[in-house]
Amino acid sequence: MLNNYDFMNDDEMNYIQACLEFAAQLGQIADDTLEAVERRRILENEKRKELLEKGITVYGLSNFSVPAYIQYELTRFRLDFVAEKALIKRSYNYSMITSKDMVSFWNEHRELFTRYQGDSFSYDEVAMVIRKRMSRKFKTYYVSSINGDDCKNGETPETAFGSLDRINNLELNPGDRVLLERGSVFENQYLHIKGKGTRSDRIEIGTYGEGTMPCIHSNGSGIWYQDYGTPLDSPSHVYKGEVSSALLLYDVEYILVHDLIITNSSPYTNIEEYAAPHKMDRTGIAVVAKNGGTLHDITIRDVWVHDVTGNVYNKHMNNGGIYMTALTPDNEEKTGVARYDGITVENCTVWRVSRWGIAVGYTYQHQKFSGVELDEETFRKYGHENIIIRNCYVSQAGGDAITPMYSLEPLTEHNIADSCAKEMNDSVYRYPEDRMGKVAAAIWPWKCKNARFCYNEVTDTRLNQDGMAYDADSGDGTLYEYNSSRSNEGGCIMFCMEEAVHNIFRKNISYDDLGGIISPACNPDALVTENEFYMRREVPLIRESMQDGTVTLKNNKITIIKEDGK
Repeated sequence: MLNNYDFMNDDEMNYIQACLEFAAQLGQIADDTLEAVERRRILENEKRKELLEKGITVYGLSNFSVPAYIQYELTRFRLDFVAEKALIKRSYNYSMITSKDMVSFWNEHRELFTRYQGDSFSYDEVAMVIRKRMSRKFKTYYVSSINGDDCKNGETPETAFGSLDRINNLELNPGDRVLLERGSVFENQYLHIKGKGTRSDRIEIGTYGEGTMPCIHSNGSGIWYQDYGTPLDSPSHVYKGEVSSALLLYDVEYILVHDLIITNSSPYTNIEEYAAPHKMDRTGIAVVAKNGGTLHDITIRDVWVHDVTGNVYNKHMNNGGIYMTALTPDNEEKTGVARYDGITVENCTVWRVSRWGIAVGYTYQHQKFSGVELDEETFRKYGHENIIIRNCYVSQAGGDAITPMYSLEPLTEHNIADSCAKEMNDSVYRYPEDRMGKVAAAIWPWKCKNARFCYNEVTDTRLNQDGMAYDADSGDGTLYEYNSSRSNEGGCIMFCMEEAVHNIFRKNISYDDLGGIISPACNPDALVTENEFYMRREVPLIRESMQDGTVTLKNNKITIIKEDGK
């Protein structure tokens, strides 16, 4: 495979990757990864073989080796570019760029040329960025519910679109931006993004103007059909059906979403309506991988998702605040495994959502992750990498708060979960039919390897069959350190079942957690060390009914507090 190709040096590798990326930006290829090059080589060789078998003349090689195919593609890219093919001219400007043009661009886009902490780019860097930006035909689309009009072109604040429908009908290109005017409220509307960015030119969904963040109130609109293409790990889990999503990123990558308010609610006159077993799943933000192979660099930042009235029973549909999934591709051999490499969810507030707060990302490849001591290569092929969830606040989620899934070394840090699992009770969870799962914890991993959780805080998780702050569940090498918990009705930490191995809980603080502080729950080798537990006298250290596991307690400090928690 190309990944194993012996490049002469780093310069050659960087040059080839830069050419591939530029070709993708110009629309010459759809995928600039080395894996995609190998797939194209195989397909080209198969096509040439078929032509020869039919007696049709084939010019050049009948079968490309890896080095030969690389040179074939690079030559084709150059010829198409110098010929100014129509495909390329749609996204590239061949006109001369004058010094006057560059000065004008600088004056209009100064925000592009400052790094963090305010230090500026060098003159040469600025000139390079300006030339690149002016050569590429990036577009910015403005949308305003206040001053917009769908009959206009949407290319300036003065000619902004009036509705999100105009964006839903567009295929965005690398470097394009969609900006919603602050103060706008998009009632009964949704935003479903089509198109992909690149490493150097991300798509941006953001804001312009002054005032409050723009609001998308989808109210059950934005319906799409989700189908994992295979039953899930439990026959009780629903795996297909209609979903309403206020913001949908379907096979989208290299994208930044920021500074939005999103809701997706529906009024209910009684609890029976709210708890209906076949109520439509709803998401504030849904992210889906299916036919794009590995999706890269999806960032959701400074977004407030609230009042999402999804289905409390459906754990693994796109259902809740921010939920990401990977579905069976139409042709996996052609597109590759659907997975994520590079997800960042940061500085987000998720409030009053059902069922999940933030989840990344259940996969159709779940059967590849059975057993213990999970292999890293399994994750690199079938799971997710470079997953970060940080600085988020999740409050009053119907079920679980924050969960990375099927991920290699995910980082979950500096988050707060408050009053979650609020619907995991007989008052709301009343009509599950044959669906199991009236269980929820706050911040925990599922089928991850070397997941790290640090500097998180969990309070007031509601009692259910679980109901604890943290849970090392069916993964390998989970580490909790420097976290705190308080007043969680199901306790502090659970180590869940036989497939959760090599898990460590250390240097954390538990204050006035209830029910039983630690739940080993059939776990074989949990280590709890150097923690501080502030406990009521009547609360057991090991939760009753979850004592049938092995846990090593070492160098922990236990302090008995009064019954009122003081």
